Parts: sequence; structure tokens; C-alpha cells
Amino acid sequence: MNNNEENKGKKIIEKFQRRQTISIILTAIIVFLSPFLIISFYFSKFYKLEILKSIQVIMLVLILIIPVITVFLRRCPNCGHFFGRYNIAPTYCSKCGIKLK
Repeated sequence: MNNNEENKGKKIIEKFQRRQTISIILTAIIVFLSPFLIISFYFSKFYKLEILKSIQVIMLVLILIIPVITVFLRRCPNCGHFFGRYNIAPTYCSKCGIKLK
């Protein structure tokens, strides 16, 4: 029984680490795309290129969707408790007490 609990704990930690990694990657994408979006809006005033409009739409959609996805990733894999935006790297869940690292 104890070995089964250890395996469950390891799986929860692995799941949480995967979620953290995905969240970091998505945040990096937003940080990377934001300046390009601003630059593309600036250039769209001078150049009437259709490709700029489609790039802007894609970047805007990504920048708007990624935070929503991140909200779903910032949950406890055991009980689903939302960690909030201030608890960046939790080591345990404040609701169910499960170890996350």
C-alpha cells in the first residue's frame, strides 16, 4: 500500500512539473510575440500588406488564448485547486496538502 502511495505521489509531481514547463513555455511565447505584434501594427500604418494583417490576427489570438490556457494549468493535479497568480512556484497544495515538488 505504501509503494502505491509513493507511485501516486510521483505521478502527481511529474504531472505538476509538466504543467509548470508548459506554462513557462507559453509565457515565453507571449513575451517573445508581444514586441513583434507592436512592430507589425506600427508597420501596418505605412505598408498595406495583407500578410501583416494575418500575422497580427494570429499573434493576437495567441496572446489572448495563452493566458486562459495558463489559468487551467495553474491548478493542483490532485484536487484542482487554483494556485492563483501570486503563488508562482508552489511546493505543496494549500487545499489538499499534497507535495508538488
